[in-house]
Amino acid sequence: MASYDSSSEEEEENFAGMCAAAAVLAQQRQSTNRSTWVRPWLARRLLHGAYSQLLQEFFREDPRETKRFLRMSQENFRELLEMVGPVIKKQDTRMRKAIEPGERLAITLRYLASGDSFVSLSYAFRVANNTIREIVLETCTALFAVLKDEYLKVPSTPDEWERISNEFQTRWQFPNCVGALDGKHVEIVSPGRGSAYFNYQGYHSIVLMALVDAAYRIIWFDVGCNGRAGDAGIFRDSSLAEALEKDTLGLPPPRPLPGRTEPVPFFIVGDDAFGLKTYLMKPYPYRTTVRTTGRNDDPVEIERRQQRLFDYRLSRARRLSENVFGILAARFGVFRSAMRLSPENATTVTLACLALHNFLFTKRDVQFAAPSLPDREHPLTHELVDGEWRSNRETSFHDLTRQAGNRNTADARWVREEIKDYVNSAGAVPWQERIAFGRNLQ
Repeated sequence: MASYDSSSEEEEENFAGMCAAAAVLAQQRQSTNRSTWVRPWLARRLLHGAYSQLLQEFFREDPRETKRFLRMSQENFRELLEMVGPVIKKQDTRMRKAIEPGERLAITLRYLASGDSFVSLSYAFRVANNTIREIVLETCTALFAVLKDEYLKVPSTPDEWERISNEFQTRWQFPNCVGALDGKHVEIVSPGRGSAYFNYQGYHSIVLMALVDAAYRIIWFDVGCNGRAGDAGIFRDSSLAEALEKDTLGLPPPRPLPGRTEPVPFFIVGDDAFGLKTYLMKPYPYRTTVRTTGRNDDPVEIERRQQRLFDYRLSRARRLSENVFGILAARFGVFRSAMRLSPENATTVTLACLALHNFLFTKRDVQFAAPSLPDREHPLTHELVDGEWRSNRETSFHDLTRQAGNRNTADARWVREEIKDYVNSAGAVPWQERIAFGRNLQ
């Protein structure tokens, strides 16, 4: 017959209770440690961090270093902070004080300007690596949101497009032109999922396309298409191509070029990566312009010379878009090597850079938009003087390739012929033959 021992049962109950209490206490201590422990060097951010110390010294003592650090003046930083600050401000909690908007903006601008890793920025600003990442992506999203309507607005009325066209005529002697188009692959590190962004050139990329005006401002853009999509279809499937095809962009009606009688549609210019359209002018095929015999009585020779002069005049307008991509790479270090970001986050960062580019060019920030930065022409000889951006050899931008299989319509060829005749007659400039035949066209 089994016996019942009450003292043994009580001991087991007491032991179980002690174990449960110990487990609860351990869990509470672990939770407390997770929520309150911060690395000591991070805790000294307000004493020694780059924002609270170094940048404040730059603000007080050295405007030039301020501009090198942020890629903008202190005045433009303050103005930008007024716009974006309310969007990126965080609430303090019982456990810690939130990082203020000014520091969040400074961290983001330094990342864009330097291209430094999040780890390097963590050491400089004394902010945890994962927090740096969150700050950069959140602030880039906010920058694009607050700037796009004023500084990245796509023209939509005939008057707006006509102002751009007049500027092309005044600055570059190329009437009826309303923009210079270019596109680049933006290299990214493998996203690690599938091959949608692995392009035919052997690396991963998103695609950035931009249309720029006569003053290096971006007036239309398309960012984020996967690099595998193929260059030929990227522009064809874009919102800009659709609007141009359907004539819904708000362009003015066709008008004759100065001194001519036939109405010519307003158009954009591009290189051989794009197909010839009535609304998109490109150079003549290379094989028709590379050689001249010097015989002034040869009809073929005359035609080749006229085509070469057209190509030179078009190149002066087309270089604007090439310069904008060069300026982006020179001023934003984040474009100097493959971005270690997902395609979506790389798109977010790129959009912020486009918005900042237009903001700073509009403000004429000397550090960002220095007169020596883009290519320029010598005021007397009109020889091309390379811009400072060309000294930057490091870039994650890669050219699109020439489209194959595009059939030029008769109407598109007529428009190009009419412009060619114009630049060889009423629209000729005194220096064009000396420049066009004195060097290779770019």
